[in-house]
Amino acid sequence: MSNIIQARYAWLLSALFLAVSFLDLAVYFYEFTKGAVVPKYVYYAFATLSAPLFILNIKKLLYFCTSRFFLIFLLLSILNLIYALAGGMHDNELLYIGITRLQYSLLLLIFAFLLTFFQIDKLYSVYFILSVTLVLFQIVDFVNPGLFLPIGTDGITVGRAGSTLINPNRAGESLVILSVLSMFFVKKKFRIVLLMMIFLGVYITFSRSSLLALAMVFFLSYYYNILSRQQAYFFVFIAASIVMFIVSGEAVFNLLSKFIGEAGHVNVMNRIDLFSSLSLQDYSAIERINLIQWSIAYFLESPIFGHGSGYTSIWVERVSTHNQHLLMLVEYGLLGYLIFISFLYFLFAHFYSKPQLDIEKVLLYLILFFSIFTHNMLDSLYWLVTFALIARKARLY
Repeated sequence: MSNIIQARYAWLLSALFLAVSFLDLAVYFYEFTKGAVVPKYVYYAFATLSAPLFILNIKKLLYFCTSRFFLIFLLLSILNLIYALAGGMHDNELLYIGITRLQYSLLLLIFAFLLTFFQIDKLYSVYFILSVTLVLFQIVDFVNPGLFLPIGTDGITVGRAGSTLINPNRAGESLVILSVLSMFFVKKKFRIVLLMMIFLGVYITFSRSSLLALAMVFFLSYYYNILSRQQAYFFVFIAASIVMFIVSGEAVFNLLSKFIGEAGHVNVMNRIDLFSSLSLQDYSAIERINLIQWSIAYFLESPIFGHGSGYTSIWVERVSTHNQHLLMLVEYGLLGYLIFISFLYFLFAHFYSKPQLDIEKVLLYLILFFSIFTHNMLDSLYWLVTFALIARKARLY
């Protein structure tokens, strides 16, 4: 197999895996087929199809295995394996979570190795296509709730679009990441159109963290001159309109009630109350504050090694930490947290020595922002492939 054919084959597999990751197609088809198509079969197929590239490029593989990126996620994989075996003796769910994270880490490393066969800019158009696709899916899901999956499916929230990602918060995260990645492909004068399109898809998730993250992307894009001055003025106008839209939210959502229903109307109105009243007294916000306190207490019980991979899924709280840093501290202790932080440090060290890499900096800030609001970075393929893409840009492998 010639180098050109290998490069094209690696690109095709990478593009397909990006689609599976950012649209969460493996999990979606599992729910859509009512369990007939198990996600692991999709992942096994990806690994099997990638195998020839590993076999034909042993030297390249060995070099990849000496990279900082590989070593960081190898260490996390080893920790997951140890915790899975140890925790599995007491709880099968801990075994399942540990093995799942181990599998995800292996998928991440396979994907990262594929990226070494071609220039990463060959994927720029794929980011844009996925952005448009997911926005369209979101709109369809909002105006036709229950079309993608029946209402009542685990993860669906009435009144909030999640499309193929099912959970609206995950859909918002995926869209905001794609908004930054797509800017590599879209010319400067059209980037404001891209971001406003993404805003529409994110807004109907009613995910507050995703809306705040997208606002941060706008601001940083102006600061780093990714957007023109005229586009920045347009953004100020749109931002002011958004504020008015939120302040008048009840009247607006009364008009939209035919799409989201009475239950969805109440759900959404409770969520936008944070923006309209600047109050942290809704249930979700109070829960997050309580989780911070609980997480610190659990971390102090076992600060070095943590309680084990998956522990926050079985603890006494209703949900996990909603914060990646707290999850790492509670489950992996300082040992695992230092591994995670070292990855972020290597990214910072590279991009701040390269002033021309402004879009990459926005993506890095986005990772840092979301790490405060989500605990799913090691459990979501769209986050893991984002790590691989930005690490490739930072020459960590």
